[in-house]
Amino acid sequence: MKKNVLVIGGSGFIGSHVADKLSENGNNVTIFDLKKSIYIKNKQKFIKGDLLKINELKKSLNGIDIVYHFGGIVDIEYSKKNSNECLLNNIIGTNNLLNIISNMSKKPKIFFGSTVYIYSKYGSIYRISKETCEKLIYEYASSHKINYVIFRFGTVYGPRSDENNSIYRYIRNIVNNNSKNLRLNVSGNELREFIHVKDVAKVCSDFVLSPIKNLNKSYIITGLDKLKVSDLINLILEIANQKLNIIYKKTNSDHYKITPYNYKEEISEKIFPKTHIDLGLGILDMIKDLNNFKHKK
Repeated sequence: MKKNVLVIGGSGFIGSHVADKLSENGNNVTIFDLKKSIYIKNKQKFIKGDLLKINELKKSLNGIDIVYHFGGIVDIEYSKKNSNECLLNNIIGTNNLLNIISNMSKKPKIFFGSTVYIYSKYGSIYRISKETCEKLIYEYASSHKINYVIFRFGTVYGPRSDENNSIYRYIRNIVNNNSKNLRLNVSGNELREFIHVKDVAKVCSDFVLSPIKNLNKSYIITGLDKLKVSDLINLILEIANQKLNIIYKKTNSDHYKITPYNYKEEISEKIFPKTHIDLGLGILDMIKDLNNFKHKK
């Protein structure tokens, strides 16, 4: 059955892929974002809007069955340097959305994009903003009977990523490097579970038709490819046919090393895609995209 779906942040990395998959599955998709997606499909509608402008947000929710909320600030380092912007957009923006939905007679479900960093003491202001958003969702869901799903993403990579994405930065710095040395702002010992953005889109879009028993829960969405960051860098170097001296940072205080998990009472289910894009192939495609972009310039 077709659903009317609003994708907030649908011009961004994860949001645009989820929007595409939702359209592919036959849903009516509207993208709500500050700027129009360069990836928008003919059947998709676009609303230029701001989470902080309540009237724009309220109009966009008319007739909507499900809201995917991927809007806001998503980068740890950027959030540290621009904490007011992060807290305003992530927390107040999410509260605006929940407040509007709570007063609707027909309340759309809300599917929220969060992070595995909420399990840890790391992630700085970004993690704090996502934790607060989750608590707001729990409170509104309890008091106003709003159905929700929280997606806690691991390390997502793939096409359409930008400077906010760590793997994009690693690949760009390696492919475009003109010296023998490359300094990275990581220790190299961080262990990550990488998942391709198209696999993320498949998992997220499947929740449109989920029965009520699968709602009102949080899910961890990570991949089967688990590597240390230093091994990832070596994999990129080999695929890109580059030889560089990598200089790692001695410590990395804002990112978890092996696991994001500190003890918390809440347990979340972990979801893997039924089939997945291999990490090596995913990196190869990203390198090709970067090289094609360089040749077009």
